[in-house]
Amino acid sequence: MITFLISLLFAAQTTFAKPDHCTYRTKNKGVQVSFVGYKTTKKVGVEGKFLEVTTEGQKARSKHSLAKLLALPVTVNLLSVDSGNPVRDQNLKTAFFGMMSSQKAVGRLTNLKMANTGSEGTATLELTLNGVTKEYPMVLTRTQDSVSGAATIDTLSFGANQAFESLSKVCHDLHIGEDGISKTWSEVDIKISHSFQKNCEDTNPVTQSQR
Repeated sequence: MITFLISLLFAAQTTFAKPDHCTYRTKNKGVQVSFVGYKTTKKVGVEGKFLEVTTEGQKARSKHSLAKLLALPVTVNLLSVDSGNPVRDQNLKTAFFGMMSSQKAVGRLTNLKMANTGSEGTATLELTLNGVTKEYPMVLTRTQDSVSGAATIDTLSFGANQAFESLSKVCHDLHIGEDGISKTWSEVDIKISHSFQKNCEDTNPVTQSQR
């Protein structure tokens, strides 16, 4: 089983369908990062999340346009992994994330395209893990107070071969399926959610001459 995360920064080059005159700010603990890793030849999913996800200083608590808010960097402490199983978490911390050059992951979204209101959008996830940066397509979904996205990454593409082999060895017996074969998958599905507060007051004031 391979689980892990990534962090995420929604970035520049943002396209919205029409002007948005409201302001936005990140809710307290408003950025959530979760994942699904896989084990056995039947590719059984194992879910988890990261408890420590931070945005760029206090800027996320300030008022921004939605485009600027989503462009703030997001950093994930990989050692804050929580899969609901203490033994599994310890294996991930020591045998996988602990073997990497850095125990933090940083992400950003580029080429962001999304309507001001509506359902879906797209972006490119630029993820830095183990000192290597890769890009992945991401599909975004917007609600009244959040934007979420999902992508599939391959940990081996980040030069994490040693970490992957270490985890596979430690989890060998735990990843044996009904066919007697042990398999740890390098692919991981990532999901991020950025919850925000929206304020449209006084964004288009009416002057005395307009009344």
